[in-house]
Amino acid sequence: MVVTSENTNFNMGSISGTSVSGRIRKMAASFDDKNALVSDNLNDFITDWKKVHGLGPFSKGRCIISPSFNAEKNGIKSIVHAIAIEKNAGKSANINSSDIKNIVEYSIRHTLNSSYNSIFIPVFGLGSGQVEQEEAINYTVDAIKSTLDNIDNNITVYIGVYKTNDSFALIKQLTRKTL
Repeated sequence: MVVTSENTNFNMGSISGTSVSGRIRKMAASFDDKNALVSDNLNDFITDWKKVHGLGPFSKGRCIISPSFNAEKNGIKSIVHAIAIEKNAGKSANINSSDIKNIVEYSIRHTLNSSYNSIFIPVFGLGSGQVEQEEAINYTVDAIKSTLDNIDNNITVYIGVYKTNDSFALIKQLTRKTL
């Protein structure tokens, strides 16, 4: 199971981009034998979803489940698109600890209810969100820890970051919090 971090307009990352959203979008897409795009499955899914639910903006904390499409070839069984950030032109995005907590709780419950044994959760707000590293990592790690403290099931949680520098800060935070 994979969680992506989306903005309040529910615009996925570019299919050629490096964000989690963009990479999952590419994994879910269909390509021909010459690697030309045949179908942008997640973009089509989101476009159809928006026809029913409106164009946004959508509330932070909202989660939308999509099929994994071709990402299933990489072991991804389900995708939760989490509306986690509100972009500000040229500035860092707005994130909120209670929204992140709601997203993490929902995503972990979905993972357990679907009988999956692992989940990938990105640190919300890093990358194009440009949220301060410590704030983004704290909100995500705190949400994961509090959710795991309240469940009895075993689940493997993978936490994703954007840059190597973020990895070191995440490891430092995890050693302090002891998940």
